[in-house]
This record gives sequence, structure tokens and C-alpha cells, in this order.
Amino acid sequence: MRGIPRGAIILVNAMNSTFFPQHEAEHRRAPRVPVDFLALVRGRDTHGRRFTEPASLQNLSAGGLYLRLRHRVAEGERLFIAFRFASTLEVPAMEVAAKGVVRRSEAQSDGRCGVGVMFQRYRSL
Repeated sequence: MRGIPRGAIILVNAMNSTFFPQHEAEHRRAPRVPVDFLALVRGRDTHGRRFTEPASLQNLSAGGLYLRLRHRVAEGERLFIAFRFASTLEVPAMEVAAKGVVRRSEAQSDGRCGVGVMFQRYRSL
């Protein structure tokens, strides 16, 4: 296949049948799939203030997710995240509620905070 590095593992996203290369050097327990899903996040920022904020998930796996927030959150912070398997509210989609722990928190060039969350538990709504 053209444009896919040699030695890459190919994942199929069942949502739209697109191929996403994952490099073998990736040592995650579950493969990540790029997504663009709506989410609502609740937690505490680095100043200890509670927040509820809409967000967009950027990737998802069985073990966690990555999203971007306006609020800064610290590693180890616990978050509640509700999301749906759709990028708009106009289409019916499965909804999920999850609790997780921030494993990565990084400043983004646009002022947002990129957040990697490891699931502690989740359930469909």
C-alpha cells in the first residue's frame, strides 16, 4: 500500500472503513482510533476549581481516550466524560459515560490542553 510505512500495523475503523497506520513501536494495550466525537467533561482544573466543558475527542481506545480542553488539568486528576459515537447531535448514536484518570496533560499551541485519559470504568447510556 502506498504511503504506509513499512512495518506499520493497519487498523480498520468500522465507523467509516478508513485505514489508519499504527507503528509497531507503539506499546499500548489497545490500539487507538482517530475520532471526532462530541463530549462533555467534568472535573477540576489545576487551580482546584470545578468545571464542566464541551470537548472534542481526538482518539479513542478500549483503555482510554485523548481530548482537548480549554481548562488545564493535572496528571492524576479524575475526570467524568460523557460522549457519543457521532460527530453531530443530529444523528442517533450510542452514548457512553466514563470515569478516568489523566495520564498525560500537555499545553497546545492554541492555548488548549491536550489530555490523555485512562478509563477506570465506563458504561453505555
